Amino acid sequence: MLRVLLDHGAKIGSLDTLGNTPLHLAVNDAWHEGVSELLKRGASPNAMSVPPATIKEVVVETPLHAAIRRRDMASVTLMMDLEPDLSLLDGNNCSMLHLAAQTRSIELVKKLVSEPTVVKECNNKDKNGRTVLHAALSEKCDEDAELQVIELIKTLSRSVVDINAANYVGETPLFLAARHGLSGVVELLLSLGSDPTILTTWRQSVLHAACLSGSSDTLDILLQRGDLKNMVLVVDNEKCRAFDYAVKSWSVRCCYLLLINGEHLGNIKDGVTNCELMLEHLPSASQVLKKLFDSHVHLSEESQHDPDFSITFDYSALLPEEKGTIQCSVVSELVHSPFEDLIKHPLLESFLYVKWCRIQKYFYTGVLLYGIFLILHTSFVMLTFGSSPIDWHNHINMLWTFRAGHILLYVALLLPNVVMIIANFRKYIKQVETLIRFVSFMSSAVVVFSSTVDYKALEVIDISKNMASFNATSAPASPSGHLPMTAERQMAAVSVFFVWVEFMMLLGRYPMLGSYILMFTGVAKSMIKFLLSFVFVLFGFSFSFHVLFQELPVFETFTLSFVKTLMMMSGEIAYSEFILAMDVPFSGLIFLSLYLFMVAVLLANLFIGLAVNDIPSLQKQGRIHRLAKQASYLVAYEKLLLVLKSWTSFPRPLLRLVAGRSRIKPKVEVFPNRKETIVTRENIREAIKLGHLDSPTEETYSFDDDSVSSPCLKSGQKHHAEEMNALKNRIDELVKCCNSTQQQLNLMHRLLDTHTTQISLQLQQHQRTMQEMYDRAFRENGTLQSNGPHISHPLTTVPTTVPATTDIITETTIAAATSNTEINTNATLIVPLNEVRVPSPGKM
Repeated sequence: MLRVLLDHGAKIGSLDTLGNTPLHLAVNDAWHEGVSELLKRGASPNAMSVPPATIKEVVVETPLHAAIRRRDMASVTLMMDLEPDLSLLDGNNCSMLHLAAQTRSIELVKKLVSEPTVVKECNNKDKNGRTVLHAALSEKCDEDAELQVIELIKTLSRSVVDINAANYVGETPLFLAARHGLSGVVELLLSLGSDPTILTTWRQSVLHAACLSGSSDTLDILLQRGDLKNMVLVVDNEKCRAFDYAVKSWSVRCCYLLLINGEHLGNIKDGVTNCELMLEHLPSASQVLKKLFDSHVHLSEESQHDPDFSITFDYSALLPEEKGTIQCSVVSELVHSPFEDLIKHPLLESFLYVKWCRIQKYFYTGVLLYGIFLILHTSFVMLTFGSSPIDWHNHINMLWTFRAGHILLYVALLLPNVVMIIANFRKYIKQVETLIRFVSFMSSAVVVFSSTVDYKALEVIDISKNMASFNATSAPASPSGHLPMTAERQMAAVSVFFVWVEFMMLLGRYPMLGSYILMFTGVAKSMIKFLLSFVFVLFGFSFSFHVLFQELPVFETFTLSFVKTLMMMSGEIAYSEFILAMDVPFSGLIFLSLYLFMVAVLLANLFIGLAVNDIPSLQKQGRIHRLAKQASYLVAYEKLLLVLKSWTSFPRPLLRLVAGRSRIKPKVEVFPNRKETIVTRENIREAIKLGHLDSPTEETYSFDDDSVSSPCLKSGQKHHAEEMNALKNRIDELVKCCNSTQQQLNLMHRLLDTHTTQISLQLQQHQRTMQEMYDRAFRENGTLQSNGPHISHPLTTVPTTVPATTDIITETTIAAATSNTEINTNATLIVPLNEVRVPSPGKM
């Protein structure tokens, strides 16, 4: 069909509505026979497409550009035989070599590089500033495609290629390779002399790019170069370091590599440390931290029984790099995270122990001050509300001495707590100990500084004594000389109780007693939860006993009934009191029997069994909680020092003395076989189990997915994230492509409607013209002869004077032929008007 059309004079360089020549269409359909035939008939491989100005998505290109873009080696070979102009650029300013590199076709690249004209264009840039190497690295690829890229770069490197050229956003080929996670390509580019220190216009380094892709292999190759370790802390225009991108890409090993090559857990961005960032976003953060802490415990080469055998604890991973900051910030964040078990690590436990030994004098001073406050407040409560209350009206000086002592101790004890709560409000406000401390201090302040303590209560006592002297027959339930049950008296009971409870919680930080006290608090929490689960059963029995045994004083009200029901849980039912005091109904006996079985026996024993069962787990957690308490105290102490440092009126020599006691050296060397050591024996045993020689091999650490706590990460979290990102990008590209195609189809539909309307108008005009010519010829010649040609329709004959019109066989017909379109045999054959033979007027 193509040959027939060409034989009938179809124009070989005509354009369709999208500005493509027949050769363009044949190349796009990979119709090699059509390409060969068109080239034989004179089609030019240098002809540029001319798309309409309204269509911006269609790229201006030659047929050779189109063939290279589609990796059509056969069409390229056919056109290369005609020696086309290889220096032509498409609408994106891309050369032939650009397109070949973008398709990653080694065969095409080798064929083009063999041409001298193409070699000169190796360093040319397209409209986005991309060179040939940028084009080869423009998209992600799998392992097989990476091998092709490596071979492609090796081929291009033999030419004069600027390997450090940057595009319009400052990205070098090395940056693109790192961003796509192509470790092999990165290694090749570095060996070819690529500069890894170049920053993009966004001030991003190749380390940022490697962490964006989550490629730990690429990052490891880059960090092996010494000139990149000082770029680990480089911040881009969005104030992000490479570590931030490593966390966002969920790359556990990237985080670890950065931490052992210059990054620090204590570095802060927007008020959040790296450690806190990991703990919040990485479910496997404990894996990274454990590997990091393990690498900072070193054993000497001597035998473990040698007196010179030593263990070095390197605290550089914990101590912040900036001076004047809190040394325990990392430990404090671990304490308040789901991975608090890490605090038992020998590095962390020895760190807390060493710091604790340096400031334990201040802790004991605080305990001593609180003990004085405890004795002072308890003495005041007993002197005021005890069995023999003192008349403060006659002892005003003693009263103000008590109050002055309370004020001084409040300031000394509350200042560290206020600083700690303000510094970590969200963390400490949720702790039960904070609530106990608040209640104890507030209630004690209300009791000591209440204005009613001085006179009103004493006046009531005097009145009761006078009434007792005149009324000897007063009720024994209200003995004379006792204080009435006032609000101050009840508040005093609350204050003295919580003050002693707070003293117990304070001793929980002491290593010897801390574990047992924390076990007590753990059991108490479990018991409270247990009682809350069965409290409705107790409510039911309390209401029943109140209804059935109202005659008994202990069940007279629901409150008394509920308290008595709780007391009966211990087994003290006092059945004889029920029988002797009243006539117990049959239903009462049933309820007492049910209570004995369900509560006194079943529930009480379950209560005890639960407490006993919790003890082993609490023993394990007691050590963690004790260390957590110590860490909290150390953080509060260091924050208090920062506050005192900001006060210019505070004596500087005293501040230096106090601050110097709290800081420790970055490294501590311990000799286990000598008498005196600065860490515990338990720390030494655990350090020997996991320690390694002084030459650590960080590179051998591998991160096993089986040890990751998150189920998502167990199935390959990083790979899943990469696939999801790739799929999302692909979907976005498909949406853009569909939108572009829809716009092109709409435009083609409008163009087709316009073209059809024009053809219809032309046909109507031709029909009117032919009708007029027929009428004129009929009038000139008179009546047609009977043997003349029979004309069934005026349009069947046309005079010879009709001018030749434009060929109707245009590019549309050739396009149908080049597209292998089946021709409808029932369609009308359109013949050029200059080919129609009509009789002359003389023969009619």
